[in-house]
Amino acid sequence: MYTVCVKPTSASYEKGQTEVRRQIRSNRTRIKDKNFEELATPELPAAANAPENADHYMYNKIALYQKMPSNKRIAVWMSDKKLQKVNWHEFEAVCDSYGFEPFRLDLNRSLESQEPFCVLLHKLTDIIASANQGDIGSFSKINEVEKYIARNPMLLVIDPLPNVRKLLDRYSSYSVIHSTDLCTYNVFTPNFCILRSNDMDVLRQQLKIAKVTYPFICKPILGHGSRKAHEMSIIFNEKCLLDCRTPAWLRVL
Repeated sequence: MYTVCVKPTSASYEKGQTEVRRQIRSNRTRIKDKNFEELATPELPAAANAPENADHYMYNKIALYQKMPSNKRIAVWMSDKKLQKVNWHEFEAVCDSYGFEPFRLDLNRSLESQEPFCVLLHKLTDIIASANQGDIGSFSKINEVEKYIARNPMLLVIDPLPNVRKLLDRYSSYSVIHSTDLCTYNVFTPNFCILRSNDMDVLRQQLKIAKVTYPFICKPILGHGSRKAHEMSIIFNEKCLLDCRTPAWLRVL
């Protein structure tokens, strides 16, 4: 990516605006995107009339130029089932109106062979969940995607895979919420814990430490990827405790 360097010598809105436009015009032959000037040189807001703000807005424009991708292709991966819920033609039209070109990514081919693309828009939850359950094919696919993302740090990934993994794990997602100060806004998580043992004494101790009282909900730890992930039991008393199929995630009702 070609970089424009502007020394902040202007002390007014007019000089800042003129300098940015001069830099862009002088380097126009280096710019392949026909829409660049429109995107990179919007009118500065009135606040920029203040001398102390002129350089700030000028640098924002240069930063926008530096961040613009050299291509505008969006790689999209969704399962056929999820894709049926998306109006692909309408999605293409919206992307095209902003100068972007979406295409369906094929995970059975190398990602490098499908370059260039600047955005990875995905619903890889099914594959991640299958990989977590030991499916070798799914593990291989998600591993290749993660390696590609690591090799291309400028690629915009929606949503970041580490965040998706947290949401798939019920304990992790609840722990994230529990660690925040959302309780000050009346947002809270009921007491919860993970059971990994079938020993009754161990189970009692875990419930006591986590302050989980009866009745409580019992679900698989993994929150996506199979029908079992959505199964739920309600445990009303200690006699039913051994009905929990461990490992399991528990939450107070």
